Amino acid sequence: MKLKDLKISAQLRLGLGAILALVVLLGALASVQTRRLGRQAIGLYDHPLPVRQALGRLEVGVERMSRYVRDLFLTHNDQGTMESLHKLEAAKDEIDQQLAVLHDRYLGPPEDIAVLRDDFVAWHALRGGTVRLLREGKTAEAEARILPGGVQDAQAELVRSHLRKIDDFAANKSDQFYQAATAQTDAINRQLVSVIATILLLSVAIIWLLTRGIRTPLAELTAATA
Repeated sequence: MKLKDLKISAQLRLGLGAILALVVLLGALASVQTRRLGRQAIGLYDHPLPVRQALGRLEVGVERMSRYVRDLFLTHNDQGTMESLHKLEAAKDEIDQQLAVLHDRYLGPPEDIAVLRDDFVAWHALRGGTVRLLREGKTAEAEARILPGGVQDAQAELVRSHLRKIDDFAANKSDQFYQAATAQTDAINRQLVSVIATILLLSVAIIWLLTRGIRTPLAELTAATA
């Protein structure tokens, strides 16, 4: 059966149904692509962003602990020593919290975090040894440990190198999330433009067919009436 053989009401229902189906398709496509884009944004928020924030706090914590150890050499009373030691413990607790964040959110090899934690524990142990030497009055020996080339300074630099490595990975992962989100956005725009253009063309074609289908019966009715 040809389209022109259908009743006008059937033609109208068929045309409007086709347009409605395309509109529904457009909505479904937009919904699917939006969810994909949302997952990209969530991935960026849940992983590289908190990892790099934690790394920033870790770097600050490492520098603070190094400074607090140096402050011990400038302290000449028990109260000042206790304050510096208290600050050291607070900085260590903050670093432990940020290491836990890295353990949960880091998308790279788990051994990266394990090595960082082990090296930090080793550095913390060396720091304890330096404090012990200082409190025993072995100032020169303790100072040699924190000077460039000393065991504690070398271990601190090893911790910093691990932080830089993890930060580089997190930065690259962040770029990947951003590029994927950008590509997804471009794909959404192309698909929406294609579907909208199809809807417009189909609408024009349906209107033309319906107009032609209605015009012929009207012309015959007008001729018969005349």
